[in-house]
Amino acid sequence: MAKCVWVLSKGWWNTFAIFRNQDQNPRAWLAEVISSLPREELMRMVVTMWATWHAKRKVIYEKVFQSPFSTRSFVERYMADLALSEAHPENVKRAATSSPRWIPPPHGVAKINVDAALLKSSRLASAAAVARDEARCFPGSIGCGNTRNH
Repeated sequence: MAKCVWVLSKGWWNTFAIFRNQDQNPRAWLAEVISSLPREELMRMVVTMWATWHAKRKVIYEKVFQSPFSTRSFVERYMADLALSEAHPENVKRAATSSPRWIPPPHGVAKINVDAALLKSSRLASAAAVARDEARCFPGSIGCGNTRNH
């Protein structure tokens, strides 16, 4: 199946020549591939290898057979989507990167932040509370935990 996917791929003759390299050292082979292929062909080769690996895993673990044509179609769609996303990076909306901000309580009031954790497998639990006033002064905190194993 893998050979059929490669034959159906664009530029398969260039990639196929790389696979004829009989070097037994995988690192040397990978270094040669990375240095000899243009960026787009290298990306296509990696995506094709990934798609072929995924199709193989589907057969082994789920007994789901995928045709070489559908694997190649996936590679082509993925490469087209990738090209689209790289074509206009200025149009990509970035999430606002604001760090979480502590909101102080009203004057004369303390704000208490509480957190807890439970480890079900061993019945261990712990909790903690931290108090702060509007000036971020630290009037106190408390923590507790149990180690009962029943």
